[in-house]
Amino acid sequence: MTNSLPVNGVNSKEDFNEPLEDTKRKIDELKQKIDRLERDINERDQIVEKLKTSQYTESSLDKREKRSYERKLSELEEELKKKDSIQADNARLKEENAALIRVISKLSK
Repeated sequence: MTNSLPVNGVNSKEDFNEPLEDTKRKIDELKQKIDRLERDINERDQIVEKLKTSQYTESSLDKREKRSYERKLSELEEELKKKDSIQADNARLKEENAALIRVISKLSK
């Protein structure tokens, strides 16, 4: 069995330094990768939150717009009822006016 041990039985610093440096380098690479992944996750979370907020805002705007249209529709319906009432009053007054004209013309003869 061959040993790579030096004569005095202890490995040299270089034998330990190289694997140690490789391990440190791999750890640094993994830390950088973790940092990138965490940034990506945070960015995605922000995008999702913005989308939720914008959808809520759009939904809220749609609801407000719908209420606005419903109020306007109610106002127009009320105006239409008033118009119908005014037209009925106008027709009644025309009939009364015609009747009064007939009475006046009979009285003036």
